[in-house]
Amino acid sequence: DGKPLAIMGVSSGPWGTARAQLHLRQSCVYFNMHPLNRPVVQISHAEAKFDTAGTLKDEAGRHQIRALLEALAVWARKLK
Repeated sequence: DGKPLAIMGVSSGPWGTARAQLHLRQSCVYFNMHPLNRPVVQISHAEAKFDTAGTLKDEAGRHQIRALLEALAVWARKLK
């Protein structure tokens, strides 16, 4: 109840997680959670961006995730 959260997705296509992320945001209303609005992180064409061990090798994707986590920390402090 009242917790901040961040949502991100990884898919094989350019908009593969857009609807899933939207649905998760709608579910957050029921649980009184506070999703971070930006940045939006959708890593598309994932099969080319991860190595066989599952490590993200795409620097742009790593930057997006880093930005999301930094924004979540700021958001959590604001909601405290």
